Amino acid sequence: MASKQILVVAKDTSKVCDLLHDRPRLGMVIRPAKVLFDRYGNVITKTKGKEPKVEVLTTSSHPQAQHVLKTQDGGIFAIVIDLELVDGIGFGLEKRLPGHHLIMMSEYPNYARMLSGSGRIVTESNNVGRTIERLHQRMLGTITVEPAEYSDVAGVYNVALKSWVDKERVTLEEFYERLMNFPMAIIVAKAEINGHERVLGFLSPIILNIDEVPVGWKMVTQNGTYSNHNPNGDTLICPQVGLDIDFCHLMGITGIPRLLIEFGKRMAKSLGLQMAVYTRSSGYDKAQQKYGCIPIEVYIKTCRAAYETNGNAAYRDVPELTLGMHWSFGGIATPLRVDANATTDKKTGGYCILLSYKI
Repeated sequence: MASKQILVVAKDTSKVCDLLHDRPRLGMVIRPAKVLFDRYGNVITKTKGKEPKVEVLTTSSHPQAQHVLKTQDGGIFAIVIDLELVDGIGFGLEKRLPGHHLIMMSEYPNYARMLSGSGRIVTESNNVGRTIERLHQRMLGTITVEPAEYSDVAGVYNVALKSWVDKERVTLEEFYERLMNFPMAIIVAKAEINGHERVLGFLSPIILNIDEVPVGWKMVTQNGTYSNHNPNGDTLICPQVGLDIDFCHLMGITGIPRLLIEFGKRMAKSLGLQMAVYTRSSGYDKAQQKYGCIPIEVYIKTCRAAYETNGNAAYRDVPELTLGMHWSFGGIATPLRVDANATTDKKTGGYCILLSYKI
């Protein structure tokens, strides 16, 4: 299956390029241009500055540009076209290329608003970056969150390799063992990318009694195998969340952790269980490097106070992304427990945090 592209047809190539450069993710998510035209219809090979990876055509009435549109018909997902080019292929484009997402753009806000009721999608030129980003999200298709099949394990393992510390990485065999011990031990977020299904992130829960959760990540997970899964336990514990951060950033995909945690909350509720995470801090080490020795309890309390004040968990000017994420998803303010020497991850000071959730 050929890769889909988003095509931008504009009178002023440099302006569109500058707008796209303001949104660096878009410079990576869109396919490289095969043909570029200047405003006189001449083929050009590069534009000023770093060339964005987006198909940009100018003076689209030029025969070569028309040819490109026709020959790339099967590979174009959406077209963003400058309204100043309506004398070329502008409004007639929707007849020539039916079935595509066609977005009109204009540098004149009133013109854009006036035409927005005409049945066409119209955006101001200054919003073209955001428009393309939204189109790209739609181009990816629906992101699904569901219990993993055995066929998903290789994709889960690849995500874990990218997102987990070396000494606590789970082997491929241990992921398979998790599913054998608990069929819902891996929840995956997946999307179809260029015709192939890809795992973007995962949540790996286990059922235990909350009063019997052992100390240390390896003990909680029994070295990653979940052989201690207790089907009669009272709490769904999530000791591992994985995200393919680089790929999601590259593709402009956001919100995967929330989707996974929300699925976990629904799962716990349907099973009549409590829910908690066995997590770790993301900013504790940086805060200590900058401000000296800080008791972990003081660090957590300060981050929580900042979160309640402005919605951003932080110790002074050091952000605490992990705890802030869990608090925003429904995590209880005060942890149930803070365990020392619980992980080999030096960046967390060796601490793991047992944090319960409202469900």
